[in-house]
Parts: sequence; C-alpha cells; structure tokens
Amino acid sequence: MDIAPYGVILKPSDGLRILRGEATSGFSPKANYIFRKQIEEADFVVINRVDELSPADVSELQSLIEKEYPGRPVLRCSAKSGEGFGALVETLALRGQFGKRVMEVDYDIYAEGEAELGWLNSQVVVESKQEFELDQLLVDLIRRLHARLLSASAEAAHLKVIGLCDTSYAVANVVSNQTGPELSLASGTKTMTANVVVNARVAIDPADLEVMVREELDSATEAIGATHNVVSLQSFRPGRPVPTHRIQ
Repeated sequence: MDIAPYGVILKPSDGLRILRGEATSGFSPKANYIFRKQIEEADFVVINRVDELSPADVSELQSLIEKEYPGRPVLRCSAKSGEGFGALVETLALRGQFGKRVMEVDYDIYAEGEAELGWLNSQVVVESKQEFELDQLLVDLIRRLHARLLSASAEAAHLKVIGLCDTSYAVANVVSNQTGPELSLASGTKTMTANVVVNARVAIDPADLEVMVREELDSATEAIGATHNVVSLQSFRPGRPVPTHRIQ
C-alpha cells in the first residue's frame, strides 16, 4: 500500500500568532499544543489564504515553520484565487517514504485542548411569505454571530453558515476573529424558503455557543420578516481521543 504525503493546511492569521508566541493568539497553550502537534506529524505544510497577509508576513510564517519543523516543504496557496494549486496537486501525487513521522502525544493535554472548544452543528429551515435575498440573510447572521464572539472574547477556530435553496446555495464564514466575516460564495438568489446550516468551533462553553446561535437566528430571521424551525442542533465538547492503532 502506498501512502500519499500527509499535508497540514494552516490558517495564516492563527499560524503566525501562535508560532510567534504571541500572548494574544486567541487560544490557550493547550489548544496551541494541538496545532503544533499537527504540524509535527506533517510531511508538508500548506499556508492557505495567503491573500489575507502581506507578502512579508507570509514569508515570516514560512520561515517560522521551516525553522521549527525542518524537512517539511512549505507550499503557499489561495483557495480563493487558485494560487499554488498546481504545486499542491504535484505534491499530493508524490510517492515515497511518507507517513513515517510518529509523534509522541500527551493525550491528556490534547484532550484538554480539544475540550476548550465548543462545537456546534445545526440545521434550520427558514420560511417567509415574501422573497428574501439568501446572501443578505447569511451575511447578516454571520455578522451578528461574529459580534457576539467578539463581545465574549471567544476566539473562532471555525464558523461557517451555509444557505441552500432549490436553485442555488451560498456560504458565509469567519476564519478568525481578526479577519472577520465574509461572503465566500454568493448565490445572487431570492427565495421564500432556505435550509441554513451553522457549523462552529469556538473557544467557549458549548452551552453558551448554543444560546448565541439560537438568539442570533431569531434576530436575523425576524429582520427579514421570516420564521425558522430548528431541525437539528448539537452542541458539545469532543471527548478524549483513545487511539487503538498507530502506524509504525
């Protein structure tokens, strides 16, 4: 069996703050431990979203990775523009002695770091008697959620809102508190019914995260004269990892 190169994709804003050792990285040392262990295991590292940072900051981030984790090629990519994807495809097609980095993990620290993030997955049906702009709904909802996270000093590791209707879909997201919300995929669609998915991983108690999401769903749908029905919602902290097999 051939094992392809194992790559780790970095968010540059978080990666730069953590590798610089900044106290304001937004995550605790235990959460940062997970970040560093993931790089340690990688055969190569991808700096995605290079358009978010200045060329000088991207070069600094690459230098920090190469210094702390030598022997791992560092690729620069942008999923938005397509920059660097040729090199990424070529790297993934390589065959050789990959997947051989077996790192030592303190699973107690790892579990505590994971448990500092509240996870939330939800699906909501939004309905209105008149057409509303799907993109506007998502942007308003993601902005409201981002404002709540800032007010609670809760760092977002991942926050995404997806809207789907019969003819199209749209995506809005927050990659980090510093970069703020954006409509990453516009639909340009008006509809009377939409399925809205909220997916979040935030450094906050999951019960508090659930309250935020429910309240801002109420506010965002009320603002367009719509109603919503929560089809499913789970908020939780991940359990302690218990590995049963390791590649040697």
